Amino acid sequence: MKNKQAIKIPVGLAEYVVRQRFVVNTYETNKIIRAVDTWLCLKSVTTTGHILRYDTQLQYLLQLCKISRASFYSRLHYLQTEKLITWNKKNKRIAICSWETLAKYFDLDKQTTFITIQYDITDNRRIYQFLSAIEIDANQLAQRKALQNRINKNPELKNTLISLMLNYGAEADRINDAVYFQQTLWQMQVESFKRGTGTDTYEALHALHADVNRSTHRAFKRSRNYKSAQSVSYEKKCLEKAGIISIEKIEVVSRVRARKEKDYRVRWLKHKKQTIWFLPDQVKTIPSTEPVLRRISA
Repeated sequence: MKNKQAIKIPVGLAEYVVRQRFVVNTYETNKIIRAVDTWLCLKSVTTTGHILRYDTQLQYLLQLCKISRASFYSRLHYLQTEKLITWNKKNKRIAICSWETLAKYFDLDKQTTFITIQYDITDNRRIYQFLSAIEIDANQLAQRKALQNRINKNPELKNTLISLMLNYGAEADRINDAVYFQQTLWQMQVESFKRGTGTDTYEALHALHADVNRSTHRAFKRSRNYKSAQSVSYEKKCLEKAGIISIEKIEVVSRVRARKEKDYRVRWLKHKKQTIWFLPDQVKTIPSTEPVLRRISA
């Protein structure tokens, strides 16, 4: 029995299902994301859209979906009710709807991209957790594009930043890449905070937020329809424990009375004569889909 299964996931689907929380028996829960988890697993084992005599391969299907027999049948019932599968109990057949039908059901953009993961059926990581990670990546990509759009609308600031980056040691042939630009600017913002560079340079570097994690906590809450911050913290801890994401907490210390006192995450410690910038959680998926930024010498 093979231990890994290639599973294809539409990015748009991940962005949609993470926020589908509804009240079930007085508790809010996301029933759809777990049903989609099972649908994606079943879809991966057939090229025809049909699973024949599923009873003869039930043990493998349960291991692939990482659920009990009762949960498996419960999700089949839900998927059939939503017309995402046709379940013939008598003939032991499951017919899975097409990608086009799935896209229509969830109102997905037909141009959505797909991500294929090599799913290890022997560990504890679940597809719905990967869906959450894909949404995180998509959210960070959207923030990078938004940063790039704001930069392009301000040519004077763009030219100033590019000049500063090149002097810093950035690679000219990569400067127009959205990921490289954002990561380089973010690194320069952190280092300028530490050193307290000149007023004009500092203001130019910090004119725009370059940290794509700056609203991760709020973004989690909003994108997943959570009501409390505790729910956000709990999910992030579960994803980190499962090895789906990494979370790094960073505090940037400066001996300079930094010019970011209006930022509620910045504190001037008078007794230490230090300014501390408490950065939002730096969240990355594992393995990260982002290109690695080569360390640039200052």
